Order: sequence, then structure tokens, then C-alpha cells
Amino acid sequence: MAGSGARANTGVKRARSVQKARGGSAAPRLKGRPAGRLVAKPGKARAPRLRPLPPSLPLGPVRPRGRGGALVIGADEAGRGPWAGPVVAAAVALGPVVRGLERGVTDSKRLAEAQRERVYEALTGNPGVHWSVALVGPARIDKVNILRASMEAMARAVRRIPGRVHKVFIDGPHVPGELAEHSCEAVIGGDRKNFAIAAASIIAKVTRDRLMMKLDRKHPQYGFKSHKGYGTAVHHKAIKRHGVLREHRRSYEPVRRLLSQGRGGRQGPGRGSSA
Repeated sequence: MAGSGARANTGVKRARSVQKARGGSAAPRLKGRPAGRLVAKPGKARAPRLRPLPPSLPLGPVRPRGRGGALVIGADEAGRGPWAGPVVAAAVALGPVVRGLERGVTDSKRLAEAQRERVYEALTGNPGVHWSVALVGPARIDKVNILRASMEAMARAVRRIPGRVHKVFIDGPHVPGELAEHSCEAVIGGDRKNFAIAAASIIAKVTRDRLMMKLDRKHPQYGFKSHKGYGTAVHHKAIKRHGVLREHRRSYEPVRRLLSQGRGGRQGPGRGSSA
């Protein structure tokens, strides 16, 4: 379009004349852009805008109780469904004074990955929050089933919180038998109702995601960075092509089926870890 180029040149000449008259710098007027609007330079990407965090759940009945400050603990797990990686549990207890957590402590599924990371840092760096994590690896999951492994992980995480315990809230319909010495309550949908459980759900989720990112660096061909071990088409295709890893849960039907087709054993025997 010949006409638009002529107008652009005229605008540049006017801008230069203004610059000479004022002794300053004037932005040239380009077609379709208001004068003075900054244009991003190549190689200088804008910082991503942070999405606002939703309000936190009310603290409710999770404060320490009595003169001795007996703790109220919330526990949750992450990673029951994936084909690979550990199940990770977290436990959280609050001190008598908690500040700076007015936003973001809610059901981890309501938060984007970047938001969960922000809330994780706020929780684990807060002096008023006591927390712990525990994991059970694929070998143990295959041996005892995922429900039993999840209960073991949550019980282990709860026991790692030091101090006298008043009550333990567990997310879901089941209570670990290993915590029979404590007063425990199963809370279905607890990560949407209980502050301590919601905090534990975020810590467990971020901890597990980071472990799977580490596994992705070791085995990039499996795509763990994107699917975190869950059963996706990409994951299924990777197992068919590269075989079953020791980090895969061999008792899970899709993995077991691939093993029966001779897609396993390339990375050695199935082993797992618990901590």
C-alpha cells in the first residue's frame, strides 16, 4: 500500500522536527499505533501477569487447643491416580499466631500450577505453619495397593509433626489405622472445607510435581514434565516406545497390559521408595 508508507514518512519528519525544537526524543507516529506507545523489543518478553489468588478458607477449628497448645493437624495426599511416581502426603499444623495467609489456601485443584507454587512458598516459609511430607514409592504401592499406601504416607506425615496432638483431620472417607492413638476425623472433600487440609493438599501436590519434574530431567522421552505421571495418550505412547520404568506402578492395569505385551523391563526391575 503506497499511500500508507507516505503517511508514515510524514509522521517521522514531524516527530524529528519536534525533537529538534524541544531538545528531547519523540516517538514517531506509526499507522495503527497511538504516538508514544512503547513497543516491546525483540528478546525482551513481558513478565507474565500473576493471576490473583482466591481467598483462603477460614481458619476454623484448626488452632492449637488448651493451655499446652495441643495441635490440630490436617493431612492430605497427592498422586493416587498416576501410572508413575510416588504418592506424596503432607501434614500441616498451625501455631497460635498465623499471618500472611489470607489468600490462596484452598483446594489445590482450584489453583493453577504457578499459583500453587506461590502458596507453597508462603506456607513452607511461614513461621506459624508446622508441616511435613512423606512419600510411598511404586514398589510399595504395587505390594499393598494405592489406598493402603496413601494411608501409610499420611500417617507417616502426621507423626513427623512434633508436639502434642489434639485432633487429626484426614481428607477423604478413610482414617489411617496407624493413627489409632489419636483422635482422627475423616472429612470428605476436606480440601474444600478445612484450612489445614487445604494447606496440606497444596504442599503435597507441589512436592510431588517437583519430584516428577526431576524425573522428567532424567527421562525426558516420557514427558513427565507435562503429565506428571498421569495416564495420557502421550504417556501411553512413550511406554509403548521406550518401555516401563522402575518408577511405573506395575499393578496398574494400563501398565500391566503394556508389560504383558513385552514393553517392560528396559530400566531394570520395578523398585520404589518410601520416606
